[in-house]
Amino acid sequence: MLPAYTWYAAPRGALTFVNTRTAEYLGISNDHPLRFGIDIGAEWDHQFALLHPDDREDAGQYWAGRLRAGEGGGHSYRVRGTQEDYRWFHTRMEPLRATDGTLLLWVGATLDIEELKCAGASIARERGEIPRLRGKRF
Repeated sequence: MLPAYTWYAAPRGALTFVNTRTAEYLGISNDHPLRFGIDIGAEWDHQFALLHPDDREDAGQYWAGRLRAGEGGGHSYRVRGTQEDYRWFHTRMEPLRATDGTLLLWVGATLDIEELKCAGASIARERGEIPRLRGKRF
């Protein structure tokens, strides 16, 4: 088990596999095709329902840009877990290509950056850079 949330996606961008750590965070059942690398024919933005509503548009634009360019990149957003809470994650994705340059799949590693975001927000509040928001988590 890697100390990260890992996944891969079809050339068109739809998730086709998630590792155990990712599946458990998202609450994906043990017999779900994503645990076995089975392409279920989902659209590239199917997984965006898992993202915080405020992050979906930006994440969609970013991922669409990566798909068009065929280039890797990194992006941060909040993802809903099995407890129905959202945590900040940073994903780095790279295209895996055949020797002739054909895009075979996208490979991704995602790190939980919740504590980093909270610490950064706390420091910014202490400096007076952002107001304290009652009941809000960063």
